Amino acid sequence: MKIKRRMNKNKNIFGPKFKTLFSTKARNVFLSVVILAVVVGIARLITPSMPGSFAQTPNPQPINGTPIQPNPLLGQEFRVTANGGQHPDVYGNNVVYDRDGLIFLRNIKEGYERTICGNSAKMAAFPAIYGNRVVWKDCRNLNEPAHRCDIYMFDLTTGVETRITGDLPGNDENRNPDIYKNKIVWESVMQYTGNSQMYLYDLDTGITSAIGSVTHTSSVSRLSIYENKVVWDSLHNSVKDIHLYDIATGVESLVDDNGLHTKSMPAIYGNRIVWSDDRLLPIPHIINLYMYDLVTQRETQLTNLPYVYDATVAPAIFNNRIVWYQFTDPTGHSVSCAIYMHDLNKPVGVNYKVVSIPLTFLGSPFDSEESLTIHDKTIVWSDNRDGEDLYNIFAFILK
Repeated sequence: MKIKRRMNKNKNIFGPKFKTLFSTKARNVFLSVVILAVVVGIARLITPSMPGSFAQTPNPQPINGTPIQPNPLLGQEFRVTANGGQHPDVYGNNVVYDRDGLIFLRNIKEGYERTICGNSAKMAAFPAIYGNRVVWKDCRNLNEPAHRCDIYMFDLTTGVETRITGDLPGNDENRNPDIYKNKIVWESVMQYTGNSQMYLYDLDTGITSAIGSVTHTSSVSRLSIYENKVVWDSLHNSVKDIHLYDIATGVESLVDDNGLHTKSMPAIYGNRIVWSDDRLLPIPHIINLYMYDLVTQRETQLTNLPYVYDATVAPAIFNNRIVWYQFTDPTGHSVSCAIYMHDLNKPVGVNYKVVSIPLTFLGSPFDSEESLTIHDKTIVWSDNRDGEDLYNIFAFILK
């Protein structure tokens, strides 16, 4: 009787109209649906994110939170991740990076983290982003007969993942992807020869094309694309040179082909190409930053480091801003590292220190070519200030 009285009491929780409009059976079905909806809602909150889903992972120190290292002249530094992240790229407010073999995206304005690639193989790395498209290297297919690494793309708008290199024959390692608008470029390392071939995929036509000549060693550290121009570095006559490929004309050329010094880690934006260069040899290991203007056909030395073992590495360029890591070594013990910036509207030699980074956070300068990037006023990189084996993503927002 007590149970019956409680049920009778609960019949009117939706008001008197509910009693007159619905039968007992209909009311029971309705209440079951409500309870099921609540349970499903709770499950979604606690279920780990799947590919393309939004994970409710809070940003321990959101981008609009307390600055880590303010620079009154230029802007402020902020933390982007706290639980790991390497090899970042940035477009607008979206930063992409890899962690534990998966690809993630964090919106640095809103603070949410989104899983882009969550396959069980956990062999994804080196993402790049343009607009709503993210590309990365993925070795999930190593157990297939092809036995290779592929390039994948995820469309943030449609939620569709695409295997870009699925039609390529052989068991080559496809890596170093970059994307600009509707074009994706990457390096394919041939397993049996070690040679490299660059490829281009056009998202509008669906056509994959080999670009440039085959390099005789897999020595490429970076590909970079802007509009119809692609640049990369590779060995040429026993030294590293910068290759430039014009997609519109199909012409490949070398930037500064003097064959006397090593050039590496190129980046392109507009008509300007920047790279690291050791041309001051035989003075050992001084690496400076250079730029070439495709319109004026003029080369410019942007840095002039004074000490043996000083180095500028991993340059990135957006509009008139160029950023790079600068290692200063006046005593031969690699005592300091910082991120510097040059504004092309300023005279050559006027460079700004953006943020200082203890050298132990980065290790060797040459491990860092994929960890510094810039888009508009946002500079993004990774370092391990939180622990020797824990890399995280940080950003500096320019004024």
